[in-house]
Amino acid sequence: RQATRSPALGPPPVDAGRALRLPCGMSSGSVASRRAWSARILDAVGDSGEDGPRVAAFRSVVLAHAFAQSCLFVAMMRSESSAWVVGVASGVAATQLACLVVSFHGTLSRFAAPVAFLTVLWQLVWFFPSNSNHLLLSTWSLFLLALLDTRDHESASLQLRALRWSTVIVLFYTGVQKLLYGAYFQGDFLLYTLHASDEFATVFRFLLPVEEFERIRAIDLRVEGAGPFRTRAPLFLLASNLVWVAELLLPVALVYRRTRVAAVWISLAFVVSIQTGARELLFALLFGNLVLLLHPDPWVPRLRWVVIALYLYAVGMALGWVPGTELLRPTGVEGVAHI
Repeated sequence: RQATRSPALGPPPVDAGRALRLPCGMSSGSVASRRAWSARILDAVGDSGEDGPRVAAFRSVVLAHAFAQSCLFVAMMRSESSAWVVGVASGVAATQLACLVVSFHGTLSRFAAPVAFLTVLWQLVWFFPSNSNHLLLSTWSLFLLALLDTRDHESASLQLRALRWSTVIVLFYTGVQKLLYGAYFQGDFLLYTLHASDEFATVFRFLLPVEEFERIRAIDLRVEGAGPFRTRAPLFLLASNLVWVAELLLPVALVYRRTRVAAVWISLAFVVSIQTGARELLFALLFGNLVLLLHPDPWVPRLRWVVIALYLYAVGMALGWVPGTELLRPTGVEGVAHI
């Protein structure tokens, strides 16, 4: 029958299972099954139906973050670095500002994230090995946004799910790290932070007896055997252990549909509570928007201009034009002023 088939009817039907040669003895059914499972995993973090506007708004937020962070680097370099180094860093910041502006142009917006990603990647190489995990998070976010065209619905959907899963994984792994290090069980890390940071001391002093607080603050690390950074104060130990417990449980609640909305708001409150001592405004804005991407409602597009305005105000703080520099503790690199 195939030999006498009319050309007008087109080629004869082909069995897809026979035509497609798969490695390692895999069948087309197993490939389809794996694709189904990968789709289920991606969809586990929510399906909003408004992926394009969310991703576009978050792209603007990340670009504003990169620009503000670079301006902070420039401000830190001005005192101790050579003029050409400051000039190069200023050029990077100007490029990122241009990317932020271009991201609002329909046709050229496709190139905003890739160009900005290259500038941040260059910063990672330049500052190595002094980069922090906060700089890595913004670089990873730009990498995901640079891979695909946000204007395409399917691409935006994939980017949104990748960003959501990145948020869940990052938050969960921070809890795993604290669990493995064991420096939170007896409050060691927070006690040292209270000793070294006036901001954390202001926040956590109410969780310790007065005598214990004064002892921790008076420890002289230049003396051999100074310490210990340990306490039996119940409230302080409770706060210390709640940190890693929350970082392990909140990601699970963010994935589970029935608890997702509550988990988003609790996660934001958790970030704000930590930042009352950490004073890392730039990172708080970035991670807060990553968390808001998990909310069923489009909060990132709604708050985009407010967040960008806060980033621009942070630029003014970094350059000394407006008050509030104490809210801009460096979160990208350590020792950048000496580069």
